[in-house]
Amino acid sequence: MKKKINLIYRSKSEFKEKFLHFVYYYLRYILVIVQITVIFVFFNKIRTDQEIIDLDESINQKNEIITVSKPLIEQFLYYRQKMEAIEKIDKNQKLLEVQLEYLLSSIPKEIVLTGLIYNKGSFTVTGYSIDPENIRIFYEKLKRENRFNGISLSNLKKNIGNYNFLIILDDWQNESSV
Repeated sequence: MKKKINLIYRSKSEFKEKFLHFVYYYLRYILVIVQITVIFVFFNKIRTDQEIIDLDESINQKNEIITVSKPLIEQFLYYRQKMEAIEKIDKNQKLLEVQLEYLLSSIPKEIVLTGLIYNKGSFTVTGYSIDPENIRIFYEKLKRENRFNGISLSNLKKNIGNYNFLIILDDWQNESSV
């Protein structure tokens, strides 16, 4: 019978040996991994802080731009409102010009105008003619062309040598001619 004899001394604390073996061989790798992770987190924090600072600066720049441009925008809105008012006045003047051009071109040469009054879309035409037929031709032409909603002939009076008249023209219809 053979017996095995172990001449190497074995300590009774095997756990202590295993722990020391773990610490010497594996813990250093774990520490290196932890250090790499800490460095990664540190650099990531620096990068994130820099992004936050850049965003704050961008917001401040945009706020400055808004502050500087606000008076310009207000001035632009003021001038745009004035331009719209001018365009409206210009349109009304062009319409009045078309109306006057039509009215003056419709008057026969034999009629003499003594007054032409414009008030809020209506005209009051006063004048005289030697022949009442010219007044009738003018009145019928206005009726036939139907450019005004209301046409009324009033105050037709015979004076010495001529006939005085008053024609009231209300509400121009043909606004598309501007």
